[in-house]
Amino acid sequence: MDLGSKVLEIVEAGAKAKTALLEGGEKWIKAVVKGRKDPVAEFSKGKSNMTAIRQEVVTMLKDIVDDVLTPLEPLKKLGRKFVDTFKKVFDIAKSVKRAYDALKEGYRAARSLIDRIFGPKCHKDFPRTLRLAGGGCNGQGSYPSELKNRDEYEHEGIDVTISPGKEIVAPFDGNIMLSDKSHEIIIIPNAGSLKDTEVIITNINPDSSLVDNPVSAGQKIGVAANSPCGGNEHIHFSLRRTGGYVDPTHYLEARVPKIPEWVQECDDYRVVFKDDAIAEDCIICLDGKDKNDTSPERKGEDVGKPEDLDSSKDPSSVADAENKKPDSMFQRMQSRKPQIKEKAKKTKDGALATLFEKAGAFLKKFSIRNLKMGTILDLLEILGLDESQGKVAEVIRTIKEMISNKPCFNPYQMTDDQLRTELTERGMRAEGTREQMINSLTTPSNSQFTQYQTVFSLMPVRS
Repeated sequence: MDLGSKVLEIVEAGAKAKTALLEGGEKWIKAVVKGRKDPVAEFSKGKSNMTAIRQEVVTMLKDIVDDVLTPLEPLKKLGRKFVDTFKKVFDIAKSVKRAYDALKEGYRAARSLIDRIFGPKCHKDFPRTLRLAGGGCNGQGSYPSELKNRDEYEHEGIDVTISPGKEIVAPFDGNIMLSDKSHEIIIIPNAGSLKDTEVIITNINPDSSLVDNPVSAGQKIGVAANSPCGGNEHIHFSLRRTGGYVDPTHYLEARVPKIPEWVQECDDYRVVFKDDAIAEDCIICLDGKDKNDTSPERKGEDVGKPEDLDSSKDPSSVADAENKKPDSMFQRMQSRKPQIKEKAKKTKDGALATLFEKAGAFLKKFSIRNLKMGTILDLLEILGLDESQGKVAEVIRTIKEMISNKPCFNPYQMTDDQLRTELTERGMRAEGTREQMINSLTTPSNSQFTQYQTVFSLMPVRS
């Protein structure tokens, strides 16, 4: 009841009565009947009159109305405050309820999403192929499945294919019990997000020894029975909660792959502030890393040592036979090693003798620039390579003739290009002004003297 409104109605009615009393009373007081004597004046012998009596009556009525309305004035305000406060509380309660409903719906959506990705999944041995239309049933087996050939299943769910007589395992952990219908069982999970959810499986011949007992996921609970779809056998799978049925399809999906183990590759860090290195170190460091050998163990029988091969079929024997030929240069050097040493001692160049006596030390100090062509010819003679010796001697004579037959030149009569060519042939820098290039050609140097000495030393030396 709105107390403020009722009080307000009474106050308003009293105000109207007071207004009418004041307006009507004024007219009533002044109203005088003409032609008639004032009865009050005659009765009181002039001490009072009708006008005065009427004035007293109006004043008295006005006081009565004020006395009635005055106590109601506080009640009018008190009722309004109560009503306003009650309305505010009621609005807050409605807002809280709306927030609770939104939070509950959001929780359900989030829980559904989490369960879909990380939540429980049917055991891997539980059938998970949805039935297609055909084989006596025109409807699909996806949620909510439809047979479209006769009475539909009582519980909304999906149809997964399985041949009659095949074993059926429990999809989840829980307590198993028989349903009121034949070939139907109910499993109630006792933990996790499926708690208080009924798992209903139809078209199954259950194992009676398991009834009213807890079962584990993957445990055999019976075998598949014949389904209403001939040639397209299946079991009906439903999930029922207090709010209704749930689509079981997501519980048949494969579980999310295992996240690979984190391997720390970059182990160092460096903190730089305004181009200054504040700190630098390693995160785990080598001593903190686990030295875990993940190499798989070898399986299988040990392989024994193979049999020895026929030495006559060894390819290396062929190579050895080639090296042992009489005309092999290596064999000839080995067979004539004493003679080579003896003749090498008689040569004018001691480098060859050193080579055969101390080959290791000789190679450390050996330089091709210090080797004379006469010594090479002696070596060829010692080895009996007469043909090679003749060819080398012919090359030396040709070089000597080329040097000897080269015409003389006057640098001052040569062009700039001829000057650069001559400098290049002598191994000198072909650059600078014409005067600088002529000066380089006309100025003898130690390197030129050495070149001439080397050319003349190319001739065979005979003892």
